[in-house]
Amino acid sequence: TAIATGQKCPSDLVLAGTDLYWTVQGNGNFADGAVMHAPKNGTGATPLYSNIVQAARLATDGTTLYVSAANNGALDDIFRAPLSGSGPLVKMAAQQVNVSGIEVQGSRILWGTVGPGSLRTAATTYALDAGADASGAPTLLNGDAGYPITFTQTSGNVIYLADRDQGQVKKIEVGSLDPSAVATGQGTPYGVAVDGSYVYWWSSSAGILWRGQLDGVGTPLNVASHPQGGFAYLAIDATA
Repeated sequence: TAIATGQKCPSDLVLAGTDLYWTVQGNGNFADGAVMHAPKNGTGATPLYSNIVQAARLATDGTTLYVSAANNGALDDIFRAPLSGSGPLVKMAAQQVNVSGIEVQGSRILWGTVGPGSLRTAATTYALDAGADASGAPTLLNGDAGYPITFTQTSGNVIYLADRDQGQVKKIEVGSLDPSAVATGQGTPYGVAVDGSYVYWWSSSAGILWRGQLDGVGTPLNVASHPQGGFAYLAIDATA
């Protein structure tokens, strides 16, 4: 069922309550990028925030949206704005190299960059604007994350990420610059998800869903496979 048509290069999509939010990068010079909004029953799609240059990555904590936008070529800015659409857009980070994803982790946001690959974090209240909250400034968590296209953080402040370039699933303690491998030789890993006992990921090129120990000990278990391959993102709940 089509919820929205004619979207200008749609990118990330998040669900908050009964509504959907997504980014469109725009056409031509991408100056007409936007954050869009629609009820999830598919009735009506409207721009929530407009004229965001190449709006791409998106996350929400249920009250605030966090969005990346092109700054200059491969450099991106990260903004926050009320989920209600009442504005304004507040800049939280500038000149980030190719933001690959944004996640909300309690009172902080976490984002990945590529070329070089890294993970960074900042307080959700932080702003670059003069006179705004200057606490919780962006800090580097990991200086060699490869290509952190998907990542997740546990309650124990351990981040698990899929390094597409190196074909590895890695873990890193918050505040550390020294990742360790949970699994290697994974082809093109995507879609990291974690429960209380295991970490799961797709080996996208091989079409295999793997389950590994959180500490990386032992051989990962082949949970499911399909020769079609190409699987990417992953979500889990208590039963599936």
